[in-house]
Amino acid sequence: MDVRQLGYDRVMMFDFSGAEGGYYLFVEFYASGNIILTDHQFSIMSLLRVVQPNEETRIAVRENYDISQANGAPVAIAEAVLSDVLAKATATDPLKKILTDKLGKPVATSRQHGVTCVCVCAEYGPVMTEHVILKAGLKAGDKVQAASADGALARLLQGFQEMDALIASSETTVQPGFIFGQPGPSDESSLMYAQSPLFFFFSILKKEILFSSISVQI
Repeated sequence: MDVRQLGYDRVMMFDFSGAEGGYYLFVEFYASGNIILTDHQFSIMSLLRVVQPNEETRIAVRENYDISQANGAPVAIAEAVLSDVLAKATATDPLKKILTDKLGKPVATSRQHGVTCVCVCAEYGPVMTEHVILKAGLKAGDKVQAASADGALARLLQGFQEMDALIASSETTVQPGFIFGQPGPSDESSLMYAQSPLFFFFSILKKEILFSSISVQI
């Protein structure tokens, strides 16, 4: 049996090769994910639930499971891409929302493990994007116009390039993380816990960080 990630998506592909050509089990690790068993030609034999994401696509028994749309390796962000995203926004648009929503669009294709994958500038998401904005010396609630300040664009670009390097290193390096706590909404004596990757540390300074039974106030 061979186990691998499908492109750079949150999908694990279990390859059960055999005399009859083998079978594949796909486990999708996202909110609307599924568990799908196919034959060696990706024809669906069984699945957790039937899904029809659009009029052209139906994920059901005897339909083909389309693996061609898997996300390929993220393409490193370029200054021209970042500048274009900001130029197309209005000055009063929320900077974090624009960067979160507009970055991560398909720009190329590649083949991985015999699969055609869509390559995108990484979808950094709100957590990474906020981290980059803060490291650039801006505020999480700033508008797009704040990115026009002297040197702001260069600092944003550097921050996203650091995120690209982090994503690339995840292939070979286990990324550390930590657990932080903050007072509960109804009882300040209790703590709510959340797990975060190490890169988010900059974004939560002055919150209480807990390592095992040791509480550290930053």
